[in-house]
Amino acid sequence: MKQDISERVQRERKQAVIDALGEAMRPAQNRAELAWVLVQQLHEITQADAVALWRKLDDEWRIEQVCGDAVRFDRLAEQLPKWQAQWGNCFLLRESAPADLMPNGEIVVVPFRCVDCTNDHCHAVATLVCAHPISEQMVDLLVAAAERVGNALRRTELFEQIQRANDELRAAYDATIEGWARALDLRDHETEGHSRRVTELTMRIAERMGFADEELVHIRRGALLHDIGKMGIPDAILNKPGPLDEREWVIMRTHPTLAVELLRPIAFLAPALAIPWCHHEKWDGTGYPRGLRGADIPLAARIFAVVDVYDALTSDRPYRAAWSPERALAYLREQAGSHFDPHVVEVFLALYVENGYSWDGFTREESCHA
Repeated sequence: MKQDISERVQRERKQAVIDALGEAMRPAQNRAELAWVLVQQLHEITQADAVALWRKLDDEWRIEQVCGDAVRFDRLAEQLPKWQAQWGNCFLLRESAPADLMPNGEIVVVPFRCVDCTNDHCHAVATLVCAHPISEQMVDLLVAAAERVGNALRRTELFEQIQRANDELRAAYDATIEGWARALDLRDHETEGHSRRVTELTMRIAERMGFADEELVHIRRGALLHDIGKMGIPDAILNKPGPLDEREWVIMRTHPTLAVELLRPIAFLAPALAIPWCHHEKWDGTGYPRGLRGADIPLAARIFAVVDVYDALTSDRPYRAAWSPERALAYLREQAGSHFDPHVVEVFLALYVENGYSWDGFTREESCHA
């Protein structure tokens, strides 16, 4: 009876330690955090003098994290292939530590397998350097905890793989968007480089006005693609060397709606529609295509409208020379409250002053080297 009670108590204690280990690992957001939590927990649970977590990358075992006394773990690196050949038949290895590493000590090797790993296959292993041999109860505990640790490590590994794939996909998307923007600039020769310039400046103002990082991603895409709808505008109208007549303006003013029709079916670009759709709306409601007024116009589009007009005014056109920055800024002040959101104009002017009363070196020069 006493033996049964003792065994039950030991099982409960072992399970409590394993559960506590699981709870400690749970908040880890990535592999690096998990590795640090893991070596700390193993160091505390086993009272080992030193603990190292190894990860196999490119067929080579590398130390991922360590905890405890300073130990020449590199001395153990050459032993890992030998141990790897053995752990297919066992869940834990023990052998005497080299005398110059830990006299009378013990090396404990714990391979961490996930639930879908074969016995001889794992991507992570812990080595514990102990001054004295560990107890059989501790061996039992480490073996019991190994699969839970292996599963946690595998989850973070898969998550990181997904993150890398998403980052690569996002980079491909953004490269495609930049290609579209360059193509639009090349087609519309009078505004070559315009998309890059207005994007950089719009991002600067949006950051100042408190947009979050994820929102800035969509603002950047929307700014680059602000004139994507002009793909549906005939060249004769788009590149006409003079003012448009009334019929041509009717056609030109369809380009924000064309942008929506082009971009809305593309799921990852849907959050970027505000600028292509609304950057010709005006604060007083006299803009197009929907006649939105005031705060009904998305803030990103209100920011872009100021930047877009400033860049257009300070760029050469076939029918007029570029305005001076001073003249363009005076126009922005004049139109604040009618064409433009007054607060956005204030922020634009404040940044202009902070940049030394110039945008040179921030938009135009940076865009040339991007």
